[in-house]
Amino acid sequence: MRIVIASIVSSLFVLPLYLVILALSGDLNNALLAPMLLAAWLVSAATILFIALPLHFILKVYGKSYAALYVVPGFALAAALTYMVEPFGQDGNYWLLWQCLAMGVLGASVAGVFWSIASNKPAT
Repeated sequence: MRIVIASIVSSLFVLPLYLVILALSGDLNNALLAPMLLAAWLVSAATILFIALPLHFILKVYGKSYAALYVVPGFALAAALTYMVEPFGQDGNYWLLWQCLAMGVLGASVAGVFWSIASNKPAT
């Protein structure tokens, strides 16, 4: 049951974080806010379903439950996908780097929440 809760809570955790990023970028009053939030949640839920859960079960078999084993791939995957897909449009390299960094931090945060709930260990 803890894995189900971890999946749901961590996938929803992307929403307030994404709102913070939008507020910091000055794009909070965007007319496409609702579709953007829905897309962010869908990507987060799909990533948890197809990557985080299998990774969690593999790590559980090997008895590994370090936060870094969840957070580092969460950062790397989010940053790499942002770089490859360019979901915010075709921007210059400098702005794309900032987008990758922001989405990487968002992915790492979601992965950290998943790890904390799924492993039942407090974040240190």
